[in-house]
Amino acid sequence: MIGEAMLKSITTIPQASGFTTVDCTGMLNYMEKMEKEGHRISTTVYLCKCVAMALELHPNMNSRLEGDEIVTYDSINAGIGVDMGDSLIVVVLHDLQKKPILEINEQFHELMNRVKNKKITMDDISGGTFTISNMSKRTRYSAFNSIVTNNEAFILGMSGIVKQAVVDENDNIVVRPCTNLTMNINHTLVDGATSTRFSTQMYEFFENPDKYMY
Repeated sequence: MIGEAMLKSITTIPQASGFTTVDCTGMLNYMEKMEKEGHRISTTVYLCKCVAMALELHPNMNSRLEGDEIVTYDSINAGIGVDMGDSLIVVVLHDLQKKPILEINEQFHELMNRVKNKKITMDDISGGTFTISNMSKRTRYSAFNSIVTNNEAFILGMSGIVKQAVVDENDNIVVRPCTNLTMNINHTLVDGATSTRFSTQMYEFFENPDKYMY
């Protein structure tokens, strides 16, 4: 069934990819700060929050093609690929709009507990409006492509976090922890200009949690 779904997606959805390198310094500092306060924030939760904030400003990216109609959703629901060992399942975090990151984090850990204990419900695997594939802790891939499925507007992939030499705001060469984010878009729904505006906003949120995260 998974193979048939992937084949249908890749042969019926025109897909385009965009790659960017983002600085993880702010994210890692933020996560360390939150852990000292007793909150262990997952990189997946952090990424979901950044995407959700950007989708609130660019709601046309929170959409799906249903037949001949483009449906834009009020609810922002993140489908998250989870490695089950011998298979992959996409579980869903619902209604992320306006939620603070701590509430999303609690929701995420409750969902992961249901996955671990094999107690997920149909609601846990239904209703996603976009998908995230986070391989930051499981791979040394510098970047990877994912396949847009379920007629969604995009899927976002996060690769491993590695130290890189970058040029800072003062033109100094410094070493920073970085990752590559790859966004595959459904070109029947959105064009390059639309997805670029959305992704640029999302990258701004990602790199500057002290300004935007709540």
